[in-house]
Amino acid sequence: MRKLKIQAEIPTLESTPYVRFDKKIERFVWEINRAFVDESGRFRKAGSCSTLEEAIAKRDAALAELTGINAGKIELKTKGITVEDFAKQCVDSIWPDEIGERTVIGYDDILRLHVIPHIGAIRLPRLTYNHVVLIDGNLKSQGKSSQTRRNVRNCLSKLITTAQRVGMLDKDVANPAAMLIIKADVKRDELGNKLTHKRTLTPLELKALLEKAKGTQYEGMVLLGLYGGLRIGEIVGLTWANVNLAKGSIHVSQQRQYIRKKGTKVKDPKTAAGDRTIPIAAPLLVWLKKAKENAMQRYVIVDAAGKEAKADTVTQWFKDLVTDAGLCNVKDEHGALLPDPTPHDLRHTFGHYMANGWAKKLDDAGNTVKRSPSVPITTLKSIMGHSSITVTAEFYVDTNTGDMKLAMSYIPS
Repeated sequence: MRKLKIQAEIPTLESTPYVRFDKKIERFVWEINRAFVDESGRFRKAGSCSTLEEAIAKRDAALAELTGINAGKIELKTKGITVEDFAKQCVDSIWPDEIGERTVIGYDDILRLHVIPHIGAIRLPRLTYNHVVLIDGNLKSQGKSSQTRRNVRNCLSKLITTAQRVGMLDKDVANPAAMLIIKADVKRDELGNKLTHKRTLTPLELKALLEKAKGTQYEGMVLLGLYGGLRIGEIVGLTWANVNLAKGSIHVSQQRQYIRKKGTKVKDPKTAAGDRTIPIAAPLLVWLKKAKENAMQRYVIVDAAGKEAKADTVTQWFKDLVTDAGLCNVKDEHGALLPDPTPHDLRHTFGHYMANGWAKKLDDAGNTVKRSPSVPITTLKSIMGHSSITVTAEFYVDTNTGDMKLAMSYIPS
């Protein structure tokens, strides 16, 4: 129930034909249809009567109600806001206070390109699973990847859950977007091997990478990702004020991100759990102490000119680094081509070894013979700054044959 003002003055009866005779049905029909200022709804009433007098009476009653709404004396009973109008509200005023700016911009693109053109005029309460399937089917026909389709589904799901939270939709109604299951695409190379999207560096690859990074401009970036599990935005956003060498801890409280059309900005961590304090690992502590002695800037990672480093500059440097270290165009033991390492793979590698144990002993071929104990998943969640333990378990915890055999040995005979 909302009080809304009419977009235009109510026209006089003489200037607008509110009542007319329809020869097809041989009845007098009347209609009033007016949009509201914020375009969040319309006042529309219509009907047909057998006599002119009855049609005029009903029309006049509707006009009286319209006049009362326009004067703010009567509350408008709407049938629900449209998907397009609520999407605009979310992007303009609701989501910016809740989620990251880059995420809002991404959601805005998805809504404008993939959602509104198909179901923008649908009222939120009338949104069904079939509408979600319609959008996904259109994306399929365009040859969009499963990841793109998932992003669209997740954006629509976010729109619906937001509507439920702010009272636009009944909380007891199932989210139709959440019902849609989209299987991940399986990409294979020319030999039929499954291609992966993330790269966990082997102990030998880590050794080669660290040797190439040692003494370079962005050595600290490699160490912060590999031994701290920081995201690239958190690395370039880390200031010396948040590094406590005496206590041996780092407070991750911000990140620096490039926002399209707005440049690089300092933002809060990706999630509320991302604001965290983590201990400094021994290899990283050595570098931080040395770097602190020569620090001339408030940021820990700086470029060649001594200014705060940009994420894209560091990413380009990292591409050259992994190439020099011989980590590109590498195939696994099955002959499948592995993706070239990215800065985020440092964090991924850190999480993997924390969850499954760091290599402590290798054989002649570089395979892990002995590894350190794994970290409890709840502890790792806090270190990584994940909002949900599900993310930690899904992306970092592996279960190999050795683990399963050991688990089975616990069963009493």
